[in-house]
Amino acid sequence: MAIRQGHRILRTVLLAGLAAVIAFAYWWHQRPVDRSASKAPPASATHVSVSWNRPSDNKHESSAQGKSAPVTQAPTSIRQRMPTATDWYALAKDILPQAQAGNPEAQYVLFQTIGGCEEGAESLGAKSENLAAARDKALQLFPNAPELVSKYEAGYKRCHGFYTDDAARLGDPWDWLQKATDAGYAPAQAATAVQRLQQDQRKAFVKAGNVPNDTATLAPIGGDANPRELLVAAVQSADPEVLNEIGQMQGILNPRQPRDVTQLIRTAWMYVACQRGFDCSDYGPGTVTNCGPGDGNCTPVPEQFIIRAKYNWAPVQEMVNQINAALNAKQWDHLPGLPTGG
Repeated sequence: MAIRQGHRILRTVLLAGLAAVIAFAYWWHQRPVDRSASKAPPASATHVSVSWNRPSDNKHESSAQGKSAPVTQAPTSIRQRMPTATDWYALAKDILPQAQAGNPEAQYVLFQTIGGCEEGAESLGAKSENLAAARDKALQLFPNAPELVSKYEAGYKRCHGFYTDDAARLGDPWDWLQKATDAGYAPAQAATAVQRLQQDQRKAFVKAGNVPNDTATLAPIGGDANPRELLVAAVQSADPEVLNEIGQMQGILNPRQPRDVTQLIRTAWMYVACQRGFDCSDYGPGTVTNCGPGDGNCTPVPEQFIIRAKYNWAPVQEMVNQINAALNAKQWDHLPGLPTGG
């Protein structure tokens, strides 16, 4: 099965991601003055081909009479448990029976937790024999950065279980992703689409003369599925994680588009994701709010989005309004930056 073979992709890309995380962390610690002006917003989950990002809770709305509607504590979904879980291995074991019973959300979270802890940024220190060894390794790498030592310790606690002999019973993360995708679970559809689009790009590089690697020579991820059709199917959920993925993938979705247009559309999609519940706290504090009364959900614009827009937010807001209008009207062919062909 193609999705099984794709397991090797995750390991290859995650290794590269780990090196990038360590290099970035060192730069971040060494240049505390300059980073606020040049820091680019982080890519989705961890960018490990797919996003290992955190969905937010649903918002409660007030009644039409202006009185506060009774607030009831909504049950925590499986995805909502992931950002607060300090031990992803324990979470994976807990939801395994649900995944085996066919729950696509549990299957998708298994893909995220297992995959996120295999060789990637989330697993910093996880291979260490114990917590003390993880701390010692972090102190060697970052002797003057206690915050990074803390991240190493957190990585050990979050991911160490996946490196034990018992972890094999959790299964192959790519199998779980395929099952969740086949079930029509929107975030899984988007994740499979992202993997396939990146694989197709690497195959194009090989045709251009690059040395082939195991990523480019594997069978198509997702089988016969068209990644753009998967994204169109996924976007109909208006899931904020899906909306963010579409924004992040604009460069691959529209490779012939001018860079400034790609940046505008990317920023608009990512901001729509923020409006609809995606956790955008990593992009900095809100700085302006210039959306009008008819523009739907209106949230302050994160600092890094303003930087992306080169301090000219009006064109982005216009694109945001267009995306929201198309989503609300279910006019999927009116969504900018989401081609369905190819």
